[in-house]
Amino acid sequence: MKSLWAYVTTNYLAGSDTTSIIMRSALYYVLRTPGVLNTLRAELDAASVEYPVQYAVAKNLPYLEAVIREALRIHFIASMLLERVVPAEGYTLPNGVFLPGGTEIALTGWTLHFHPEIFGENPDEFRPQRWMRREDETEDAFKERLSRMNRNDVSFSQGARVCMGKNIALMELYKAVPTLLGCLDVSATLPFSLHTLLFSYQTPFITCVHQNT
Repeated sequence: MKSLWAYVTTNYLAGSDTTSIIMRSALYYVLRTPGVLNTLRAELDAASVEYPVQYAVAKNLPYLEAVIREALRIHFIASMLLERVVPAEGYTLPNGVFLPGGTEIALTGWTLHFHPEIFGENPDEFRPQRWMRREDETEDAFKERLSRMNRNDVSFSQGARVCMGKNIALMELYKAVPTLLGCLDVSATLPFSLHTLLFSYQTPFITCVHQNT
């Protein structure tokens, strides 16, 4: 019975709340950030996408990918710390501090994702272009910058503890976000506030929605 309960609760939490939080984050910041919605729709039009958008098409749209990655960065799903235990041999941090084996350490995306030396200037702003190559940036410089952000992106955790539902969640986001914003004319939204329990929930925000003609 305990195993059955564990399976049910895992599917409920991992399959609904977490994905919906990021979907709301993406919609909210796209609507609240000037120019983002127009740029995204221009990309969808240029690609002549059909609705509902297919994942095979969506995953090849660079600005859409940047929007989703920025939504994941700026609104960390979990409100609790991600804990780890230092291996028995210990570990030396880049700044020279040695952590003895068995030390419990933790971090949260709410601080890591806002580090300007990792994610660039104005990390408190929603800027999808931070995930794209700049015009004045060489290919090698962009790859190095992107690699640094990827290594420190804990939206789905990292390593052996990475979220098992990551690929399913991304597929849902890549399909739902462009379909909603491409088919619907969303004209207004009001700010939300956070309600933190296990996850970082948003209070409902209001939108004016009409079918996109």
